[in-house]
Parts: sequence; structure tokens; C-alpha cells
Amino acid sequence: MSVPVSPTRDVSPERPRQRLLLVAVATLGIAAVVAVALTWPGTRTRVDVGAGHPGGRATAFELPDVRDPTRMISLADFGGRHVVLNFWASWCNPCRREMPAFQSVHEELGSQFAIVGIDTKDIRRDARAFLRRTGVTYAAPFDPDGDVADEYGVVGFPQTIFIDKHGRIVDRFIGEITREQLVATIEARFGIAA
Repeated sequence: MSVPVSPTRDVSPERPRQRLLLVAVATLGIAAVVAVALTWPGTRTRVDVGAGHPGGRATAFELPDVRDPTRMISLADFGGRHVVLNFWASWCNPCRREMPAFQSVHEELGSQFAIVGIDTKDIRRDARAFLRRTGVTYAAPFDPDGDVADEYGVVGFPQTIFIDKHGRIVDRFIGEITREQLVATIEARFGIAA
């Protein structure tokens, strides 16, 4: 009596490994695309949880000036004015690219609000040299340990927080911001026409 033989399937150990490898590569590819999208210049990412989120109160701070360590700069110095708070560092390439936009807007509209660039987790001499090279003239407090950045929930650089004249955080921008985006946000959140 003969026993029917069923066709054999390829159950070699190579096929499951190939599938696993394909899934891993696809997952890494998707993660890379998301990471690039989130860090691409001008990509807007809102943060609505944790410290310093839109709708919350701005955290008071007092820090030494990058340019003159004997001079202190505090958020209270700008009381009654809208404030654009930018967290940056001289080692941060996107920060370097966006600085001319901040300086340009400061020169053009700075009488209507304040731009404050907090140099974070940096070396003072590098930050000072960078400010000289770029011609930045707006207030630049020095936060070497990142304590103020932590208070504001800053998780990456650069990061820009918009604070209205009542001390409320009205917007947040994570990543490099273009001049057009900066001006549009100032117009929308502060009602200041550029």
C-alpha cells in the first residue's frame, strides 16, 4: 500500500530570517523618514504636554549675559512686552542657520517685542565668538547647565517659545525656523504686523 506524499513546502530556516530582516529594514526606514521630517528646517512640531507648553505660564529666570557675565538678564526685564524666547547653542548647526532670521526680525520689529536668545549647554567663549561673527545684538542670557531649558521642557535645539505680554506661552516651535515662519507666528500670536 502506498502512502500519499504531500508536496513539500520550503521551510528552510532562511525564509523566516529573510522576513525578519525585511521587517527590520522597513521599520528602520520608516523611523529614518520620521526623524528627517521632524528635524528638517521649518518642520513645525507642537509640544502640548509638560513644562512650558502653550497655554501655560512662562517660567521666570535670571541668567548672566553671554557677553558680560557681570550683567544679569531676567524674563522680568521684558515685563509687559511680548517675548520670543529662542534656545540655541554655538555647536548647533540649525541654530547657526536660523540666527540671521532672528537678527533681521529684531532689527525690523524689535521695538514691538523682545527677542531673547538663551545660549544653552555651551561654552561661553564659543558663544561670544559666534555672536560677534553673526552680528547678533539682542539679549543673550547664558544657561550653561540647561536648567532654564529644562524648566521650559526643551528637548532639542533650536527651540523657540512665544510668550505674550501677559506671561502666557502662546506657541512653541521645535527645530529650525525660517524668517517667514517667525514673522507669521509673531503676526498671528502677538498681532504685530510686519
